[in-house]
Amino acid sequence: MVKRRTFSAEFKTKLVLELLREEKQLGEIAQEHDISPTQLRNWKKEFLENAPKVFSESSQEKELRVREKEMDEQLHELMAKVGQLTIENDWLKKNLKKCLAPNGRLNLVSKEDKLSVTRQCELLEVNRTSVYYTPVEPDRDFENMVKNRLDYWHTKMPYMGVRKLRDKLQKIDKIPVGRRLIKRYMEEMGIYAMCPKPNLSKRNKQHKIYPYLLRNLEINRSNQVWAVDYPDEKVIPMF
Repeated sequence: MVKRRTFSAEFKTKLVLELLREEKQLGEIAQEHDISPTQLRNWKKEFLENAPKVFSESSQEKELRVREKEMDEQLHELMAKVGQLTIENDWLKKNLKKCLAPNGRLNLVSKEDKLSVTRQCELLEVNRTSVYYTPVEPDRDFENMVKNRLDYWHTKMPYMGVRKLRDKLQKIDKIPVGRRLIKRYMEEMGIYAMCPKPNLSKRNKQHKIYPYLLRNLEINRSNQVWAVDYPDEKVIPMF
């Protein structure tokens, strides 16, 4: 199988220029380099057809370089503006937090602005859910009814705590309330379960006070000191 020959662009240009100088005939050049005269003729035709593009491409390259230079200058200006705006934005955010409370910054958010609500909340550093939150007015009739029943059950059974009162309201009064709501209402009403509280921090002054026999004693061997901890017996050290 005969391997197909390939020729570089430099080799083709060299032969075509040699042919255009007309120092040698086409057949002599083809015979010298062992190529077909038809192939050499096609190279010459292709070279002459593409010759005008050389000058047009150079002008295009010149125009591209001019545009590239202009784009570099514009990019430099934009980067400078971005840096300046970043510094100004950080300064405004820092001073805005000092001047306005979260509620005041929240009032600055507008749903009709060109900036999105998310971006406004990021710039003002407020929670976006606060913008969409609509406060619900409490049901005063329901609150008064629950507090009346709490007052009734607390007066009747003052020892009941939050969970017991919840059970009474749910099972007997058929009022759907939770433990946290009852706890909040009890705090607002100032009531709490009446029951004995631990009071272990106060000592009984009638109890005898025993002396501490190990004070200033140097303990330097094992089994030197023994003690018994019984409330009704005297502590006797053993040496």
